Amino acid sequence: MIDLHIIVSILSEKKIEMAGELILNPSITNGVYLPIKMSRDILGKQFPSHRNLADARSALASTGISAEFLLIDREAKSIEEGLRTSLIRSFPDLVRNAFVTTRDGIAHTWVDAKRAILAPDYERIDQHIHQYVAASSLRGAKLYLIGNENIATNTEFLSILRRFAPMKREEISLKLEERGFVIPSLDWINRKFDVLRKAGMVVRLPDNSYVLTAVALHKLGTRKDRNSPDISRLLALARGGC
Repeated sequence: MIDLHIIVSILSEKKIEMAGELILNPSITNGVYLPIKMSRDILGKQFPSHRNLADARSALASTGISAEFLLIDREAKSIEEGLRTSLIRSFPDLVRNAFVTTRDGIAHTWVDAKRAILAPDYERIDQHIHQYVAASSLRGAKLYLIGNENIATNTEFLSILRRFAPMKREEISLKLEERGFVIPSLDWINRKFDVLRKAGMVVRLPDNSYVLTAVALHKLGTRKDRNSPDISRLLALARGGC
């Protein structure tokens, strides 16, 4: 029997506040999911801290309670930010990153894993996501592993940008989808642009659109036949009335 008073006492001692009622985890003996209120100060520092959460989890374990925290950020810009943080904190050895697109009340969640995800780990992550979403206004969730989906590589990303630039994130997202690629979220697009920008492959223009750099054009190379990417770009510009 799980004693709620013990849980509340330990969390209070660590200055951690619950965001809702505990949820039993039937897959683990004395397992519980604990919705935890999370906030940030003006500098972006998270409260409760990772150290406080780890100490609380250890203290609960010493009483025989196996807890997983669902970090609920009521002030987050989107459920994506809160769920990403919750997954990374709860599965530090498994989850590198996570992206969420909400459609029709369903949180479609793509997880970028640090290693191969076996069935038991997949079930734990999937259950964590569903429990997190249950504490929100959404009505369900679906889990996808990025390594198992048709995600555009950097080269494919740059090739589309080369043909249609300048492009904003929404525009390149549509072009990728037209080609059958999965788009985890617009934040995934933003992060892809950030990585390529830091690598000197793209430049952001004042209107928040992007173009390739000379370095990227050189690395992509070209061809001198009718399949030349430069010819494809001219045709694309012509169709667009440019």
